[in-house]
Amino acid sequence: MKQNEKNREMVSTVYGNAIASTSTECSCTVQKRNCSIADLAGYETDEIHGSKEIINGIPAQGRKDLIDQMTIDTVGNVWSAEFYTKKPAKKTKRSSDEIMNRMIKLAESKYNCSQIMMILALEQADCENPGLVRAMSGLGVGCGFFNETCGVMTSAASVLAWYGGKGADNEAESDKFLSMLQDLGAWFRQKTESKFKGTRCKDIAGDLVGTLSGMQICGELIFDTYNQVNNILTSYGVDI
Repeated sequence: MKQNEKNREMVSTVYGNAIASTSTECSCTVQKRNCSIADLAGYETDEIHGSKEIINGIPAQGRKDLIDQMTIDTVGNVWSAEFYTKKPAKKTKRSSDEIMNRMIKLAESKYNCSQIMMILALEQADCENPGLVRAMSGLGVGCGFFNETCGVMTSAASVLAWYGGKGADNEAESDKFLSMLQDLGAWFRQKTESKFKGTRCKDIAGDLVGTLSGMQICGELIFDTYNQVNNILTSYGVDI
């Protein structure tokens, strides 16, 4: 019994030290696409080769070598996308038709304009973040009052912030972030003011919000703005 407790403590130390060497939020890929550390809860310790034998007190040949390999595996997994997202990190490149079809599906599922923008960005990075998507709902329809800035614009700025903003004490805001926001603002202002009355929701969709005509207006704007966000990120050397 004492030996089992010692083994459990040893594995906990190996496992815990590796996790402690990271922040409480992790990266799905190279950029700061954060997933909660709670995602670790779904991982069993036998995810690391040999840990099951150690924890259960089953004799294993070359115990020291096994422990050393466990340590290497643990540290390696902590820095890998697979360890946190439970699936290989991959980037999803969609055609224009695929993006449009996905937008339609999301709209049918009652996501608003701001949420659709963020979901497209998350899916492109092969990430899931329901909390972030939920928070984006507050930006839709001009923050719900029609009189505020279009939710497509504010959600697009949020996507740029997801890539370039500060998210933890040990992070620093990208020195490109402000310039990216300014580029987005200039582009969006020119696009909306040349076609509509301004950048507010009521200037763009007005009373048509929720109607088929309004959906067509907003859908086109989401599509164009999403592509522009990707263009901005790419132009500043951000890997998307």
